[in-house]
Amino acid sequence: MVYLAAFEGPFTVSTGLRIVDEPDVLQRLRSGDPATIEDFWHQERPRVRALCVKVLGPGPDAEDLADEVLVDVMFVRVHSIQHTRALRTYLRLMAVRRAQRRHSRRNGQDPTDNLVDNESTPADDIASDRVLLERLPQCLAQLTPKAQDALRLRYQGELTTEAIGRLLGGSKQYIGKLLKKSQQALRICLEQGVRK
Repeated sequence: MVYLAAFEGPFTVSTGLRIVDEPDVLQRLRSGDPATIEDFWHQERPRVRALCVKVLGPGPDAEDLADEVLVDVMFVRVHSIQHTRALRTYLRLMAVRRAQRRHSRRNGQDPTDNLVDNESTPADDIASDRVLLERLPQCLAQLTPKAQDALRLRYQGELTTEAIGRLLGGSKQYIGKLLKKSQQALRICLEQGVRK
């Protein structure tokens, strides 16, 4: 059972709300609303735990890391997240990165061995991210409307290629190829923007 200082006892059963999709969830998490925190915890912990287990394998290490990531996001990082849509993505990214670091340490590897640029500083990373974020809408606009819809459904809606195919009209294989081509086009467009 998980106990947090803000609560008298363990979390109760979730109300089933899709709390992450609500527009004011960031504000409510920032203000420390107990019901929002509880709902967020119950909805996102299984996803975060699954990511940690996938990287670290089942066991207490993955369980502890999942709890650490959720607490960090809900009580510390939530103040720096600007958009509600980024909350779930940030949560998953943080879980995967921390799990990979922990896995590397456990196996005696330097966690920075897998990084592309060991010389970059946090300021360089932030500047690079800003450039990419500014360029992203322009690159997305170069894609066909169907490709844009497919990317949104895949990454924002978290749908499978089969479900996207049913919605947009196309086979699972067609949607898979469309997503792959769209991602490649975005990557090329973004890389050209960074080099300029």
